[in-house]
Amino acid sequence: PWLFWLSDGLLGATGRGASWRWGLGLAALTAIQFAGGHAQISLLGLMAVGLYALAWPWQRHQPWNWRRLACWLVALALGAMAAWPQLGPSLELNALSQRASGLDPAFFTSYSFHPLLLATYLSPFILGNPYPLGSVELMAYAGLLPLLLAWIALVRRKRVAPSRPTWFWVGLAVLGAVL
Repeated sequence: PWLFWLSDGLLGATGRGASWRWGLGLAALTAIQFAGGHAQISLLGLMAVGLYALAWPWQRHQPWNWRRLACWLVALALGAMAAWPQLGPSLELNALSQRASGLDPAFFTSYSFHPLLLATYLSPFILGNPYPLGSVELMAYAGLLPLLLAWIALVRRKRVAPSRPTWFWVGLAVLGAVL
């Protein structure tokens, strides 16, 4: 959420000083994420934030501000460079690992999320106990309260008329479930 907030602030900033503050915040947070040591999660998050940045003018009914988009990209690059003490050795280690030659398709898809497992959003054990043949990593249960609050937000928003940002978040949620 902080990456989205900082991206929104940078892309909509007015004035030279304001964009630098948002940009430095975005760079620092990007560096913190990469320094956490699990680059895959950081990259997945940055993919979602990248879609947000590309959709930002559409959501706000504004024309493209190429300068702000360039500042956004520079902030992400600065964050990645600041995290290089973590990323550099990780890339070197990756080149020496068993995954350096690529992944076997069976391994790559071994933890794919079967569509029937969408039911675990409602209850983690609705399809039974996954042991010993399955894994709890394939359960998507986050609790009923987030689902209820998301539904209430959509229903209440429909009364006013769904805005473009609402459709972006719905689309991102569907894309996340599909992927």
